[in-house]
Amino acid sequence: MLYELVFPWGHSDRTVVADSYFASVPAAVRLFVNGLRFIGVLKTSTREYPMPYLSNVELPAGKGDRRGLYTVDQASGCRMLAFVWADRDRRYFITTCSNIQEGAMIDRHRWRQVDQAPNADASRVNVTIRQPRAAEIYYSACAGIDRHNRCRQAGLMIEKKVRVHTFDRRVNTTIFGMACVDAQKLFLGIRKPLSIPERDFYSRLAEQLIDNQYDNRNLRARSKRSTDAELLLQELDSNSSHNSIPSNQQLLGVTPTKRHKANHPKHLLQGRCKSCDALATTVCRECQQELGTLAREQVWICNKPGKVCMGKHIAAHHPDMVALPGSAKRAIHYNRVI
Repeated sequence: MLYELVFPWGHSDRTVVADSYFASVPAAVRLFVNGLRFIGVLKTSTREYPMPYLSNVELPAGKGDRRGLYTVDQASGCRMLAFVWADRDRRYFITTCSNIQEGAMIDRHRWRQVDQAPNADASRVNVTIRQPRAAEIYYSACAGIDRHNRCRQAGLMIEKKVRVHTFDRRVNTTIFGMACVDAQKLFLGIRKPLSIPERDFYSRLAEQLIDNQYDNRNLRARSKRSTDAELLLQELDSNSSHNSIPSNQQLLGVTPTKRHKANHPKHLLQGRCKSCDALATTVCRECQQELGTLAREQVWICNKPGKVCMGKHIAAHHPDMVALPGSAKRAIHYNRVI
């Protein structure tokens, strides 16, 4: 499974850093055969690993001390190094690309009882620990792995909430949890100014995954796309109670008013629509021609998406401005201003 995840980077001589879920001796050999290096930490997957020897070998120097064993796989020629390193506890590694020479020192700030006087306060001291080069490479890359695992185990907690009893379902559940955490990290990466708590993000993601209509989409033939206003008007005009003329039969449209505000010459004058009483800057073209362009009275008709005001106005005042079925006259485009 590990090789399938890193298959696109095969034969690139890159180093794969894996935690105890993926690390094992067969995984290291398989990646070496396919041109990839490997560093991993082991806990329970100890098949072909010298765990009995490394778990009992003495580390007299305490923290920072290490012991290792080196071997060469006869079938593939893979050189592997298995070693134990003492930090707070023993940690076991396997690598095909590094060694146990001295790496960078680890600096940690810890509370220590330096003053041995009774009831003395603890002091903040700097503790340095030696680490091998292979462990330095591993921990430089595993910080992202640890954060990812912490989000999956402590934040999502899908393995605790969904109890499974077979290994294949456990693997699928874990992979699904990884995908959910990846989605959360990707969302936060592309929406930097926006911050959503993990719990809220996972709740919304679950709602979208459960209540979706992806399988209910019907295919239809490609046709000329109508505007949202035309589609809504066609639905509304199908109901005779609205007493409106369908947009595809209207021979008359609205036009912007020629009048401007007295205190703002660059702003058009506004008025209340004759049908819906909403603010509008457009008037009926035919009515305004009869009244005059700059007449004080304006026949306000709004041209907002989803409104049937013009259809009602034509039905009430301009019944001859309707295109009959089979007529050669073409109706105007509803969103086009004349």
